[in-house]
Amino acid sequence: MRLWFLLGAVFVFCVKSHPVDLVPSENNEVPLVYRSLCGFVDLPGEEGDRWTREKPQDEGSSERKILKLRGFAVVIRHGDRSSLFNTHDNEGCRSHDPKSHKNFTILKQLFESTDFRNYISVDDVMKDYIYFPEEYKCVLGEMTAEGILQIANLGKKFYNYYKDTPLFTDKSHALHVMASASPWNRTLQTARSFVSQFLYPMKDYVPRVHVQSSNLSYQCFEQECYCPISNEMRYKFEDERGEYFELHAEPSLIAEAHEIKKTFAPFSKCHHPLAFVDIALGNFVCRMKPLPCKDGFCVTFPFLLKMLNLVSTHTLEMWNKDVGLVRRLQAIETYAILNYLNQAVEKSQRDKDYKFVRIYSSHDSVIGPLLRAMGLSVVDPCSYGARLVFEVYEHPSDGLFVRVLYNGEDMTRKVDFCQNKKHWTRHGLCSVEAFSDYVHKVLFQQANVRNVKEACYM
Repeated sequence: MRLWFLLGAVFVFCVKSHPVDLVPSENNEVPLVYRSLCGFVDLPGEEGDRWTREKPQDEGSSERKILKLRGFAVVIRHGDRSSLFNTHDNEGCRSHDPKSHKNFTILKQLFESTDFRNYISVDDVMKDYIYFPEEYKCVLGEMTAEGILQIANLGKKFYNYYKDTPLFTDKSHALHVMASASPWNRTLQTARSFVSQFLYPMKDYVPRVHVQSSNLSYQCFEQECYCPISNEMRYKFEDERGEYFELHAEPSLIAEAHEIKKTFAPFSKCHHPLAFVDIALGNFVCRMKPLPCKDGFCVTFPFLLKMLNLVSTHTLEMWNKDVGLVRRLQAIETYAILNYLNQAVEKSQRDKDYKFVRIYSSHDSVIGPLLRAMGLSVVDPCSYGARLVFEVYEHPSDGLFVRVLYNGEDMTRKVDFCQNKKHWTRHGLCSVEAFSDYVHKVLFQQANVRNVKEACYM
């Protein structure tokens, strides 16, 4: 059985990586990076068009006021979930926030209301999915009460970020909303929770939302992006990553990992660093439980920080050395969402009245590759509730431009396709032509293929 199928993989496309800070907290307290992975650290956001109205800080920024937001796409990782191993616990996922019970009850009542059930519909294949998570119980791989509240909070933020933008204030033309979820309970629950706080309060303008089901984690709905053996390729990559760890990690770290596998049942199936990180998060860290000890031998945060660092660095090394199938799998995992955004941009160019919002409820195994594909240095895996946003703006004389944000931070001038200064604009945005060229050419060239079909082989 492939335990890590649901977790997916994080792939590296670029040649940049920042190692994790390996300095442990005093008294084995939870390091900031692990608190962040649980979603315990609130991240304020720069999404929306507020930045166009701020005091000019650089040359040409005085023209920002005439930029118009035409649409955006957001890729969201599901909220906090239970581990993928040995997780069933009737009380273990109880929130430690005294306000959570009340908020959970209010959100559940909203979900169960007739009005909201009529507001949001789903594909037939998802109608029997679990509607709402358990409040206290940990269930293998399922989202927790804390997780669904994380996503609801994110939806509230997006409501505040975007409600006063032309997408919602200019009601002379319809807003085209598309939402999708990968085929798991936790991602459908994420889509519903996000929509309930973001779009549902504006139901007079957005009267209904339908959530499409993707049969793949990376949100492909067309033959152009479909690889029928992508799951098998992911399995193979997991094996390659485990082999790489055994061959290239420090012998003392390998020995410690083997001892942890033998001593502590939750870690017994771990065969690569991401597996250790996931088990630690789902069973201990995000549950605010102490790391396990037995006869004086313990799982420690210095060990877990090293494993977290290897999640990024080993995959980067595999990419640079062209080990296995990582480059082709990277192209497959990233193309669909980037291409759908490019299609929305092209439609916006053809139709001056077209406005769009696209919501992809997904996984770290989608956000990670997208970030790496664009050359952004991040910690893998991304946090629960992480978001990647692509905004499209129009200048009345210069055309359309792209803005990229990760967890609320503007990353536009850091992405690979906007590194050439000729692609920059005086507005702080990036050329849509550069983005389109990247999607259709550069993305596949770096994998030495021309399209998904050519990348799709073992």
